[in-house]
Amino acid sequence: MSAKTDDTGSFTGSTESPQIPSVDDEKVKAGKALAEKFLSNSKGQSLLSDTHAQAGTMNAAQKAVGVVVGLMVGGLVAAFLLPVAIDEIVSVDTSSWSSGASSMWNIMDVIIVLAVFLFFIGVALAATNRI
Repeated sequence: MSAKTDDTGSFTGSTESPQIPSVDDEKVKAGKALAEKFLSNSKGQSLLSDTHAQAGTMNAAQKAVGVVVGLMVGGLVAAFLLPVAIDEIVSVDTSSWSSGASSMWNIMDVIIVLAVFLFFIGVALAATNRI
């Protein structure tokens, strides 16, 4: 190939068109077949058509991480808010109430903690499609 230069000796372009090597169609077909075999699973299905990651489908690990993070955040919020709520509930004056209502009110804090615990268990089971 010869190159053109201007008066200053700077390169201005090629005078010849680039030579494109000839490609045999059989070699291209053989290369495609080899690539398809390389990019396929044991069932012969192409891995290139698998777009789960691009489509946003959650796998089990992603779902488990989401559940754990949700439960941890919910647990932290509950740990902060439950003592305040229980203190307010326990401090209610029940002296004018009947003995049954008064005694039930005294175990209200245990019922609240049990209800929150069962709620978190239900959320975890619902996330794993077990209920």
